Amino acid sequence: MLSKPTRPPLEYLAAGIRVVSSDLPDVASLSRELGSDLVWIYDDHATLIEGIRELIRMEPVSEDVRSAIYERYSWDRLVREWVAHVEEEMNSRVAKGFREGHTPNDDVVAAVTTRRRQL
Repeated sequence: MLSKPTRPPLEYLAAGIRVVSSDLPDVASLSRELGSDLVWIYDDHATLIEGIRELIRMEPVSEDVRSAIYERYSWDRLVREWVAHVEEEMNSRVAKGFREGHTPNDDVVAAVTTRRRQL
């Protein structure tokens, strides 16, 4: 299933602002994917203070990194990935139905065809 990190940390990173956060599942996943130099996870007040001090000392996020984050997590890309996933699942279920001797409802076929033309 498609699961992506929450928007605010991504918007901060795309704007060149590093993130300090508690160990939320989405943010922890983002930290593993992008690296701890962009997303600092803290466990207690001491590591929170350490993270803030470290981020203050660091150079700004480069334009290349900002662009890569924007490209990877843009709404346009995420929606296209989601639609592709849904279409793949639908096609799989339709193919299964054909193998089992069922035919798809004409309304469903028309809706899928119309949606594909819109993309």
